[in-house]
Formats: sequence, C-alpha cells, structure tokens
Amino acid sequence: MMTRELLGERAGISPGSIKAIETGIYQLTPDVALRISFATGVDWESLLRGDNLLLDMAGDPVGPESEKWLDRAWTSKDIKHDEGLFSCFMRAAEKKTVDGKTRTALKVSMSFRQWMKDTSLTFGLDKLTQAEVADWLFSLPAEDYESAFNSVPECFLPFLAEERRKKLAERRERLDKLLKQSPPQKPRRSMRERAA
Repeated sequence: MMTRELLGERAGISPGSIKAIETGIYQLTPDVALRISFATGVDWESLLRGDNLLLDMAGDPVGPESEKWLDRAWTSKDIKHDEGLFSCFMRAAEKKTVDGKTRTALKVSMSFRQWMKDTSLTFGLDKLTQAEVADWLFSLPAEDYESAFNSVPECFLPFLAEERRKKLAERRERLDKLLKQSPPQKPRRSMRERAA
C-alpha cells in the first residue's frame, strides 16, 4: 500500500492536497489525475470517473502488477503509433467543416500547441523539448523552415526568440514597403453617394 507521502513524492503533489482530494475538499483535475496515474499505474480516466473498481493503464483491475506497467520501455514503435494516430486526428479535423469553412484543423492545431506547453510543464520536459524542437527545425529544408518555425509555441524557442523577433521585424518592414509602393486607393463611396 502506497502512503500519501510516497504518492506525493512520486506525483509531485503535496500529501495534504492528496488528502484533500480523497476527502472531497479538492476536486481531482485531469492534470493531477495524470500525475497520480504515472506514479501508480492506475488509469487516469478511471480516477476521474471515480470508478469503484479502479482500472490500471492496461485496462485491468488495479493489483500488484499495475505498477509494473510503468516500467515498460517506450519504444520508437510506440512513438510511430502515436504520430500515426495524431495524423489521423488532424486529417479528420481537416475534413470537418463549419459553415463551409475548414477551421477545425486550425483550432485542433492550436489546442495541440497549448497541450504541448501544459504537458511539457507538468512533466518538466521544457528544456528537453526545446532541444528536440531546435534539432527538428535545423533538420528541415530551407523552404520549410520559416513556416515550421512560426508554428512552434514560443516557450519552446527561448534561445531562438531573438531570431523570431528579427524575422517578425523583417516581415513588418516588407509589408510596410509594399504598402508604400501600392498606389493610394480612392475612398469608397457610400450607398447614398452612389444613389445621388
């Protein structure tokens, strides 16, 4: 049996907060459920539902074997499966239209970026993610770099923040030049002026 102190240490939650969740003073949030899940092997959705018979991450009733699931090595095959699943999800979002427009993919992409930031902070992955993002960006062909760079949440680019500011300043300058070069447009006449 795991003590509150040990659970708190493994999950990064104070024992007092765990007691408050157990006694109903605090409500269990998805973030905390995930932390407890990764500390114990109990399925986070089972925790959130408040199942009488908690399930582990393998979908079995929690028992002595549940924690061993956490020792399973995550492989490149698992990563490929997750990448494939995410691609399926994004293709589905691209197909969904609202009022004839395909804005769902953009919303899903923005939600994913927010999830990345939140999850990175939850598990202390920010520095490692920054390094992985930098490696990925620098491996891209030149023609893909700028659009990829602009899609990355800024929290993963602190060492590239100056470069991003320069690129935005250059973009603003180009836009200003274009606006100055284009001939001034005549003001549009109102409906009343056109009718007269």
